[in-house]
Amino acid sequence: MPFPSRPRRGHTPRRKQMTNCREHPSTHRTLVAALTLATLALLAAPGISQAAAIVERFASQESFSEPRDDTGSCLGAGATGTMSGTDTVAAQVTLSYPNGPFHLHGTDNVDYRVDYVDGRYLIGTAVVHFDIINNPLAPRITETDVHRDRVTLYGPDGQPLGPVTIFGVFHTTFADTNGNLEPDPGEITADVANVRFTCP
Repeated sequence: MPFPSRPRRGHTPRRKQMTNCREHPSTHRTLVAALTLATLALLAAPGISQAAAIVERFASQESFSEPRDDTGSCLGAGATGTMSGTDTVAAQVTLSYPNGPFHLHGTDNVDYRVDYVDGRYLIGTAVVHFDIINNPLAPRITETDVHRDRVTLYGPDGQPLGPVTIFGVFHTTFADTNGNLEPDPGEITADVANVRFTCP
């Protein structure tokens, strides 16, 4: 998402600094936790085969408004302000029964506007494709996100100044030894964040 910075539910500080991005993987970890509990409750129900794979689809939508600081990007000084918009997630979760991997994948679409203190503003859309595999027997969690933002930068007079494009690929693998669904110190075995931010 424009790599909207949403400080929610923890994320690696390096990734946050590099992208100013809304922290989808941690949001997804929260979804994983909630869906895991729901799925385990479903598994406890009678009639489930001992070798079954359970597949559930879900969608959610929320509005948000939050502070935004893009001064470290090519937008430069004055690029602080407020970001607001609508975040829509559509995903599928697959659980292999019993005790198998938990696989969550889907798409996160964000329609947003950022109003900067210098009068400029951004309007556009971010699309994030995410894939998370939680293997509780390992224990290991692997997350991969691909972000693409296409937005237009406007001047204080409302005239378009040109397109802003943000593209990012993130991958994290960690051994979730304490079961909190968060990458803690000493647990991370791979952490990659590649971001391209272009301005007019």
